[in-house]
Amino acid sequence: MLDHLSRTIQEERHPEPDYALLAEKFRTIVGSEGVSAAEADRLANCRDYWPMGTIWFMKGKAPALPDLVVWPRNSSEVAEVLRLASANNVPVTTYAGGSGALGGTIPLQGGISLDLKRMNRVLKLDQDNLMITVEPGLNGSRYEEYLNRHGFTGGHFPQSLRCSTVGGWVACRAAGTFSTRYGKIEDMLVSLEAVLPDGKVVRGRNLPRMATGPRIDHLFLGSEGTLGVITEITLRIWPYPEKRSTARMLLRPLSRLSRPFAS
Repeated sequence: MLDHLSRTIQEERHPEPDYALLAEKFRTIVGSEGVSAAEADRLANCRDYWPMGTIWFMKGKAPALPDLVVWPRNSSEVAEVLRLASANNVPVTTYAGGSGALGGTIPLQGGISLDLKRMNRVLKLDQDNLMITVEPGLNGSRYEEYLNRHGFTGGHFPQSLRCSTVGGWVACRAAGTFSTRYGKIEDMLVSLEAVLPDGKVVRGRNLPRMATGPRIDHLFLGSEGTLGVITEITLRIWPYPEKRSTARMLLRPLSRLSRPFAS
C-alpha cells in the first residue's frame, strides 16, 4: 500500500510492530470507525503546511506516513490508546487541524497519527467567572462563533483561525491579531488536562492565579506534542465588545514623499 510514493524523510523502526493486530486492539478502544489504514486517511495526516513538505507533496512525494490513523472521542480513550502504544513501542504523533508550518505533525517514524478532530465539544461555559472549557479538536472559528452567540469573545485571532484548533493554539504557544489587547494564548490559559505517554492523566485547577508553583499543566504550553496529549483546555473569555470600528491606512513608497537634501 502506497509503495509508489517515495517517503522523503521517513525513519525506520526495528522491529516493525504488527499493525494489523494493533489495529484490531485499537478498535476495541475507539470503535470500528475510529481506526484506519486507508491510503486517503494516511495521506491526509502525513503533513502540515510546512513549505518543504508541501513542495514534496506536490511532486508526488510524502515526507513520511503513519501506519494507522486513530480518532479518539474523549480523554479516557486517549489514555488507553497511549498505554497500548507505549506497551508495544509504537510512536504516536498528535494531529488536529494540521495548520502548523514547521513540520511538527509529520510522523517521522510512522506509527500512529492520533487525530483529535472528533474531540471538538464545548464542555462548559462559565459566564460568572468568564471561563470556558473545551476539547482540543474544536475549530478556532467555531470556538469564536460559539462565544459570540452567547455574548462573549475569546480574543484570539491567529491568521490560521479558520483552519486551526484550540488545542493547537496551546500546543504551539500561539499569538493572534489582537494579542496586544487580550494577550497571547499563555495569558488566556487557566488550566488544562493532558495525558502522558504512559496513559497517566494530569489536570490543572481552574484558578485565576496560584502563588506557588510550578504549574505542571502549564508545562504543556508550547510543548508541540512532545510531553503528552492535551485533552481539555480552560481559557479566559471577555464580554463581546459593544462597538467595533475598523481603519485603513495607505502607505506610499518613501521615494515619493522625500526630497533630496539641499547642498
